Amino acid sequence: MNPQDTNTEFSFEEAIQKLESVIDRLSNPAEPLQKLIDLYEEGVSYLNICKQRLSEAEAKVVILDQKLQEQNQTEP
Repeated sequence: MNPQDTNTEFSFEEAIQKLESVIDRLSNPAEPLQKLIDLYEEGVSYLNICKQRLSEAEAKVVILDQKLQEQNQTEP
């Protein structure tokens, strides 16, 4: 499965779990070079999903913080 094709299907937690699995598999030096390259590419895809989910969460926090500040300014 190519994680880039299913980007919207993974939550942050799922992507982290899959990334950790890839990292574990990359630790096996007995794997052929091409397999390690494929695993690395897969890991980068999961890392990008994690970054995207974190950016989305950060944007939500910023919006909520702005709303809270606006609410506090309008209260006497």
